[in-house]
Amino acid sequence: MQQEQIHCTLSWYSIKRRDCMLATIDEDKPGFQGLSAAQALLLFSFRHEKKTYPCALLHWFTMYGQRRDPKMGLWQVQPAFHDQAQQNPCLAVSLDVFKLFYVNKYADYHSNEIFF
Repeated sequence: MQQEQIHCTLSWYSIKRRDCMLATIDEDKPGFQGLSAAQALLLFSFRHEKKTYPCALLHWFTMYGQRRDPKMGLWQVQPAFHDQAQQNPCLAVSLDVFKLFYVNKYADYHSNEIFF
């Protein structure tokens, strides 16, 4: 299994930085169909009876359609819920502005292997 650091901060040089990730949802489904995309909103942990529990608050994305986009060859995802509040467009928070996204299978070597 490949592991990488996930970043989630409210101020990284005065800009929000919230990484996106993939989580295994159904191990029986092949490739991207068994995964779900999410954006990290908050990473935290708490202790209970001397044991630390790592936690994450995520904004989930759902798959749009049942196959890859025929022109781009990429999967599309959309926010799992839509906030009705007005969003202020800004390059640093582009995930908050758009309703549909492509998942880039070329993001790194492991993504290309997992998706297809």
